[in-house]
Amino acid sequence: MARKIKNSYVCSRVCGACGREFKFAGPGSEATAFMTTTMVKHFETKHADRMAYCFDTYGQTWNAQYDACLKALHHTTTQRDAAIKERDAAAAQQRSLAAKLNAIVLILRND
Repeated sequence: MARKIKNSYVCSRVCGACGREFKFAGPGSEATAFMTTTMVKHFETKHADRMAYCFDTYGQTWNAQYDACLKALHHTTTQRDAAIKERDAAAAQQRSLAAKLNAIVLILRND
């Protein structure tokens, strides 16, 4: 939720883990960046055991190596899903062609 006040935005966010409310004011892009870094710092100090939740919610954590691993994992998962979808499409096409070929063979045998 953001509302414009004198060329700045007031943003309000609630921590999903503890319910604490954070308010930010400033230009739109600065308020968003400030909100993200503030929430990540809050998670680092108050909810250090919920790093995955922080990454899922804000797209980063306080550990750059962990962030890089999760981004690589997401990329790999996306590639795997695309490969599975492609394989399933190829298998469906092969089944369709096999059914057509069987129909042609049956017609030729009956003639």
